[in-house]
Formats: sequence, structure tokens, C-alpha cells
Amino acid sequence: MSWLLLAVTPLLFPGGALGQAHPLTGSIPSTFEAAAQVILLPADTGDALPCSVGRGRWVCAAPASGEPAVVVIMGESKIAARLIAGPTADGGAEGAHRWGRLIRIAAGGVAPDDLHDLAASAWTPERSQVRLQTLRFLPAEEPAIRIVRVSDRAFWVTGDDSGDDAFLSIEGPAIARTTMPVEELVDSPPNVPVVIQAAAPAVLSGRVVTARLEPAADADVELFEPLRRGETGEKDSAEMVRRASTRTDAGGGFSIDRLAAGSYALTATHPSLGRGAQAIDSVSAPVVVRLTPPVRASGRLLRASVPVPGAQVRFVPDPLALARSTDVTQLLADGTTTQVDGAFILALPPVHDGIIQIVTPAGVSVRVPVAGKGTATGVALGDIDVPEPKRVIVRLFGAESCTLAAAGPLNGLGMAIVAASRAGNEYWFDLPEGGEWSLNAECDGLPRRVDPSIIIVGPAARDLRVDVRIVKRPGQP
Repeated sequence: MSWLLLAVTPLLFPGGALGQAHPLTGSIPSTFEAAAQVILLPADTGDALPCSVGRGRWVCAAPASGEPAVVVIMGESKIAARLIAGPTADGGAEGAHRWGRLIRIAAGGVAPDDLHDLAASAWTPERSQVRLQTLRFLPAEEPAIRIVRVSDRAFWVTGDDSGDDAFLSIEGPAIARTTMPVEELVDSPPNVPVVIQAAAPAVLSGRVVTARLEPAADADVELFEPLRRGETGEKDSAEMVRRASTRTDAGGGFSIDRLAAGSYALTATHPSLGRGAQAIDSVSAPVVVRLTPPVRASGRLLRASVPVPGAQVRFVPDPLALARSTDVTQLLADGTTTQVDGAFILALPPVHDGIIQIVTPAGVSVRVPVAGKGTATGVALGDIDVPEPKRVIVRLFGAESCTLAAAGPLNGLGMAIVAASRAGNEYWFDLPEGGEWSLNAECDGLPRRVDPSIIIVGPAARDLRVDVRIVKRPGQP
């Protein structure tokens, strides 16, 4: 179904005050079917009012109350709408869209006076094309869905797609945030306004404590709600979208306001104290989240038996484990640096299927496997020796003026990009570690392919010499 919003003409009222308004009139687009029907939907109250159609034009009686309204032209495969903003002004024209619905906000569980400063927005879970099994999502604005305010309590919502996961959010300072799947709007009849009942706002308060029940200050707290309200936060298989985030105060306390009744999932994270989670059945009951201390990896970095301070230490998840994860945060952790004596202690994420990558101030990289090592409380890596950088010398043929860069290693995360030094047609890299590296060239400001495009640097190799040619395409010099 295709949407088209028509141009508008102002409404005229005698003497500038409410009186007998001139009829609303306009033409039916030529792309519509001959059997098009036209109705007028008052913005805030009342049912649809039929309009007359003839000779490619429509005529609707202006609302007696002078309230805002929407004129809807319906065909078998298209719908057009005209927004009437008030008794003496028009709401303007919108772009062409496939569908659209009028949304009304009703008092529901709040007083009518609480329905002020309302806002409507459209969102969708930010899905990854790689992590297909993810169940915890961040919300992202849905630009394909446009929302126009018709009145203080009504919105016109349009789009070109139903947005399988998209949802509409209604918020206000005195009401709970309420959501509705966009697919429910698309499936509803276009001549009947969709009514959303406002709910009374609730505040979720709680505390985050350590394993020893001490207050956990500066812990990050995230609240997730089910993407589909029929699913509960207690189910591990439920897809959930982040509703809110905050941070604990000095006493470990936090609060999240304007919540609707329902189930949620709460997580708390502290870089050194650990992580915790809690299923929320009632937002009115205070909650206490107890953190589980992280497993810590310890070691000492040396080069030629001399401690290496200031090296960056971080956990790098295994790509396959990352792709299979349902919650990516279970594989992420903050990094640290080596101390003056080369020692470090790194808090690992709950799922530490991966490696620890250490990068020295000189750029040399060391990767240490973690899986299968240590105990439930700690991983002792001992002394870690820094290898010499891998020198790769490249002779480039087929171009006079180029720059070269190497990206890698390609067989895991935590890649680096290294620019080559040059003398004549000879280039050299000091690569931080072995593995597969991709070579990239830029000649006279344009990217060029090289052959071979990938080089393999062995773990024991010190110097590697490679001849590389620029791949010329037809029409290139």
C-alpha cells in the first residue's frame, strides 16, 4: 500500500472566531482507484465522519468544534492523508508513504491533566548482522517511520515498511513510557484511530552491593524490557531492549522513573567488583543486586628479563564465541596497563573464551590464550616475554609513487594497521605479531590492489622479504 499526502488549503472562519467553517475540499490523486473513499478523523474524540467524493474531488465538513483532524483518502492499494491543524491553519504536507494511522492517547490510569507535553517516537532493536543469536539489544531510532503531531494528544504515524521489530514509544513527564509494536498499527483498520491508554508512572529503586554486601558505588545499571510484551524478563530466550541506564551513587543506590507495570531484567556492572543480574516482577518493590566478583588474570611482562611498564592489556573474545553469544556484554571487559614492575591484574568477563592481548608502548603485540587456564577465581599467566617485532621487507613493482599499509592479523580480533617506511621501491614493516596480514596500497591518492594481497608471517620469523606488484585494471596507468 502506498501513501501520498496532499497539498493543503487553509480553513476560513468568519471574523477569525469559531463559527460555520467553509468545507474542506481537495482533489483525489490521479494514481488512486476510481472507487476511493474519503473520511475525516477528529484528532482527539469521535468516530470517522464520511466525506463526499465526485469528479476526482472530495469535500468534508469541517469539525464543528474546530479541533485538529486528519482527512484520509482510502483506495484499494493506497491511502492519502491531509492534516488539519486547527480552525484557521493547516498542518502542512508530508512525503509519500505506504501506510499511516492516527494515534490517540487516552487518560487510562492517569488523570486527564497528566496528559501534557507528550512525545511519540519510533525505535527498533539495533541488531548485528554477525551476532545473530543476540537477545539483548540497544534501541536505535527508526528513520523509516515518521511521526507528526496532530494535537496535544494525537499523532499521525506513517511509514513505508511495517518494521518487523519496530515499536512506537509514547512518553510524558507525568505518565509511564508506553510502547506498541508498529506491526499492530499497520494491521489495524486505517479508518479507526488507534487508542493507547496512558499508564501511571512507577519508580524502580534499588541498591547494588558487592559480594560482601558492601555498597557498590559507580556501578553501571541497565534495565531491559521485553521486545514483545507477551514475553517475560525471566525467560532467557526473550529478546529484550534496553529501557534505561544509570549509575549508582556513593551508597550503591539507584532509581529509574516513569516505568509501566510489567516484567524487566536488570543488570549491574562494575569494572573491578564484578557483575550481577536480577529479574524484575514488580517495579514497586525495591531491588538489591549482588555482584559476583570477576575472575582475574595476573602476569608480568618482560623483555630480555627487563620489566615492561605502560603496556596495554585487554581481553579479546574469540570471534566464534562472539558470533554465538546471546549477550555481547558477557564477553567484554575493561582493560588495564602494566605497572612499573611489568605486573598486571586484569578482570575477565564472565565468559572468557578468547585471548589476552598485550601491546607494548613500542607497538609489539603478545597474545596469550585464556581458555582452560587457571581456577574459578584466578588465572596465573606468570612471566610473559615480549618477542621482537616481525620485520617484513616488500619490493613494490608496477608503480612509482605509492604508500603501503598492512592490516592484521586476520585470524582474530584485535587487529592493527601498520604503515610502511619507504626507500625507493623498497618498503618495510615492523609488524607487532605474526599471522596473516593484508597489504593495501594507495597510489596518487587512489586505492590500488596488490598481488599478493595477503602475506603470512610465521611466529618464529624475524625478517621476511616479499615481492609485490600493483594490479592494474583496464584504463589504469
